[in-house]
Amino acid sequence: MGRRGMIAFTGRGYLAFLMFIGFGAACMALASVLGAQDTSFLITFAVLYIVIGTPLHWRIGTALNTARTQDGPRRHDSNTFGLSVLLPMQYWAIWYPACAAVALAFEVARSGSGGWAVVIGVAALIGLVFYVRWARRDFDKVHPPSSTEAELLFPDATAAMATLGTRQELAATRGWRYQRHAGKTIQRRWYDRYGAAADALAPANILAGELDGLPFTVFDTFLHSGPLTDRAESRRTMCLVHLPVSLPDVRLRPRLLNEDQLLHDPDDSWAVADEPPWNCDLLPRARGLDMMSGGEVVDPPLVAEADTPGLAEALVTDHVRRETLERRLPGWRISGRDLIFVGLPGPWRTADYNAAQSVAVVAGLAAVARSLPAAVVQRYGTAPTAGLPLADPESPRGTAPAEL
Repeated sequence: MGRRGMIAFTGRGYLAFLMFIGFGAACMALASVLGAQDTSFLITFAVLYIVIGTPLHWRIGTALNTARTQDGPRRHDSNTFGLSVLLPMQYWAIWYPACAAVALAFEVARSGSGGWAVVIGVAALIGLVFYVRWARRDFDKVHPPSSTEAELLFPDATAAMATLGTRQELAATRGWRYQRHAGKTIQRRWYDRYGAAADALAPANILAGELDGLPFTVFDTFLHSGPLTDRAESRRTMCLVHLPVSLPDVRLRPRLLNEDQLLHDPDDSWAVADEPPWNCDLLPRARGLDMMSGGEVVDPPLVAEADTPGLAEALVTDHVRRETLERRLPGWRISGRDLIFVGLPGPWRTADYNAAQSVAVVAGLAAVARSLPAAVVQRYGTAPTAGLPLADPESPRGTAPAEL
């Protein structure tokens, strides 16, 4: 990465600044050639700067940040430029209309029309907000967020993410449902047990549908609690496969190294139901990821826990454990009718599971659900009280298969 004072760039990103200056000088020269003077000079320059500079900068920047591959052109955005934040060089095309707006506002104010200068300034700010939103969506479409954890667990899904596209595109392709936000629809299923604590969730980018005969819901969230820095680090993806019945709380987690020494008194351990289903216990998860990557394996590698005596031993058979490990799931949780996997929390873009990675988790959870012993599910199961998020309006609680 190159750096000159406060200006930083990668690759040929410095050309963004040179184009900005060069096109400005060229537009000034062209305005002079056209005979513009005094007031008309700034107006002519502003128009030329927008009409010529903006599209040329975008096209050149995009071309430099695009590589030709066997599968067609692919944007890599490795040529970046910035002052405090590095951005792909084509995004700096926004400075052309921004500088033109400043020039127009200055000239209008100098002519005595202060009100119109304010209008131009406000319009420019509104346009900048819309541009930032669009640029963020454009970048996410080309470079969708990808969980570092999921890249380790599901390398094949990571390679396939360009094929599946975003969750919204995947929903349109598969006939599934998608919403950017869903109000309190998802949190309501946890109100009875966790109350207002569920309101700390902020579900977004929600995908719902049916896979392998089982309904599912996937969403990203962070926790509305603590300082902003903590919220930024609390991003996570939650994958829920909805069972046809509600079960008492069950947790399957990786066994820790030297766990018997760590847990001196079993009575000190938390009840499964005390842990909100959106939590991800970091120490067992780290142990699980180490196990999945070929680290030392303890025996047994997974520990099943439940608050109902005898349930964990009956429900989580050796077959269920093998299915969990084969599907590369470092643990899961049952809360009511939901079989849940929570991604490792972290900052945005490195914690959110992309569409392909999310589907890999859902497929794994569905396989685990199918492996649960039917007799045990029937014995402990009760009629579900929670519906299906994003279910069709004519079926408020959605539909679920009669058996696993």
